[in-house]
Amino acid sequence: MQSYTSGTCSATSCYDPTYVVTSDATSVNATTGVITFNCSTAYQPVCGCNGVTYTNTCIAEASGITVYTQGTCESACIDPSQMVLTPTCPTTYEPVCGCNGITYTNACQADAAGVVSYTNGSCGGTSGWCAEAVPVQCGDFLPYETTVGAGNNIVQYPSCLSTTFQEYG
Repeated sequence: MQSYTSGTCSATSCYDPTYVVTSDATSVNATTGVITFNCSTAYQPVCGCNGVTYTNTCIAEASGITVYTQGTCESACIDPSQMVLTPTCPTTYEPVCGCNGITYTNACQADAAGVVSYTNGSCGGTSGWCAEAVPVQCGDFLPYETTVGAGNNIVQYPSCLSTTFQEYG
């Protein structure tokens, strides 16, 4: 079943049609108007604020979803109805570990992501630099975070990371 309301979508809506055509993950044929997804099919599920589980963040964004959380909607850990598009959370770093295994900057951020339970401290039980790291995926929106005017001063990544990095100029 599909439902809709008359008028334009609100900026506080779970769905924003402009995301579909402005996403780096889509291309629009100017002649035919056909929209093509250019997303990987790698399974890294996210739960959209509409209660639909998407294969990954790219597909969620290319589908026009404005807010999503890592994990599936079928999990008892995430309540899509509790997701907040523009949370007014403090920038204080007081990490909590969500029941979905994701570390959030603070309890307010976890609540805004629709996470129903969490514990104090970061996930994983690692110490030092790794414990402070918060996982992000390409395209994630990080309110109150910026790299404007800053550089990466890290000269060596700790062994807790199994990912290789590529620098873009």
